[in-house]
Amino acid sequence: MLRVGEDAHPQILAMLAGQLEVHPAAFSDYLHGRDTTRREHVLELLRDFGFRSFSATIYRELASWLLPIAVTTDVGTVLVGSLIDETRERRVLAPALSTIERLAWETRRRAERLVFVRLTAALTAVQRAQLDALLVVQPGARMTTLGMLRQPPRRPTPATFMGLAERRRRFAPLGSTQRSLGTCIRRV
Repeated sequence: MLRVGEDAHPQILAMLAGQLEVHPAAFSDYLHGRDTTRREHVLELLRDFGFRSFSATIYRELASWLLPIAVTTDVGTVLVGSLIDETRERRVLAPALSTIERLAWETRRRAERLVFVRLTAALTAVQRAQLDALLVVQPGARMTTLGMLRQPPRRPTPATFMGLAERRRRFAPLGSTQRSLGTCIRRV
């Protein structure tokens, strides 16, 4: 549905005008004509084709429907496309694209919180403290411990090997945290 004052894409307009055998300017006259006519036609669409208006209830239903998809992907185009397809399937007049985008974004944010809770639920206080410590810049260091751990090894030299062995020795106690995180990830 086009909003009041919104113009149709010229290619779509040309295709529709060709199918209806009217001049494309007729559509512009319709769009910028009486608002009452426009509302009457929306009501006819709802009645004659069995569509429903988009409402707060449908918004909540679609958010619940989209959540499992949002847990598996955070790609906005996938979420928006899924919502548009589902409104068609449910015979709901699609709202403005900004409403669909907001619904996708809010659902994605809920999914991220849900994943975080699932990933961290099984962690002990000690494991949480160990993970928090990875985000601290130690005195004399240039980056956090996590940043240092994420650095790729340099060229294969004895010094590089010794550095990797030192990293392994220094952070071996984190092994229990890694196993618990792995278990949490498998649960998700």
